[in-house]
Amino acid sequence: MEKLVNIKLNAAEDGIIIVDQRALPLDLKYLEIKTQEQAYDAIESLAVRGAPAIGIFAGYSMYVLSKQIIKDAKSSSDVHQKIEKLAEYLNSSRPTAVNLNYVLTRVLKRIKDVDCDKIISVLREEAVKIHEEDKAMCKAISEYGLTLLKDGMGVITHCNAGPLATSEYGTAQGPLIMSKERGLNIRVYADETRPLLQGARLTSFELHNSGVDVTLICDNMASLVRDLLTLHLSEQTESPQTEILQIKSEQAELQFYANTTEYRFIPLLLLQLLICHVPRETI
Repeated sequence: MEKLVNIKLNAAEDGIIIVDQRALPLDLKYLEIKTQEQAYDAIESLAVRGAPAIGIFAGYSMYVLSKQIIKDAKSSSDVHQKIEKLAEYLNSSRPTAVNLNYVLTRVLKRIKDVDCDKIISVLREEAVKIHEEDKAMCKAISEYGLTLLKDGMGVITHCNAGPLATSEYGTAQGPLIMSKERGLNIRVYADETRPLLQGARLTSFELHNSGVDVTLICDNMASLVRDLLTLHLSEQTESPQTEILQIKSEQAELQFYANTTEYRFIPLLLLQLLICHVPRETI
């Protein structure tokens, strides 16, 4: 089993290495991103996808790409203006990506009053901090979700929120991957997740790569198998697909859980619970 590291700096820290999610599951391929255009294309073309992963990638991109800006800049004001334009450019690659805008706004705020000779070190520090925060959140979600699992249980997953879309364990897949590490035998049924087939291409690959017993199913089989349904809900929490899945789970008397963190989810859910039962009011 190969440990998936979906985003990292290269050795010289003049580029970002990412897993090309477009090539999966047939080919585990890595891309090295060194230019603004490459970073833009990686996000727009779904080479990097998953809200947390896009945010992490954006943080490292601001660090790496700002080095050239500072090298070519004529003045302090020129540096800040060009870095702001870089953030605007990257944000336009996927305007609906909440984590992308969040990270870019956070980074710009962090360097607002920073001198030019310190900007690069501050950008690096912030990028690493963003990445480490996501790792901590994913691990906390995974530990919490693990309390729901019992040896021999069957679990259905929808969409993709594992190591590729986040960092390390992931959110919805995190408890499943961690359960394998802790010696539990969990049988996972991964919805294909139409129309982009994230479940078929990515979730199945991640779980198989982690040694988890996984079976790929088509979406309309979700109500026919096993005990518990888990998925990752991002900012688009009230999609028809999500509602259909919850209705199906109720009809089949399945437990339905959404794995999330407070700042990524709607206020309707209970405070800072990392994993919670979806309230009936959301249907």
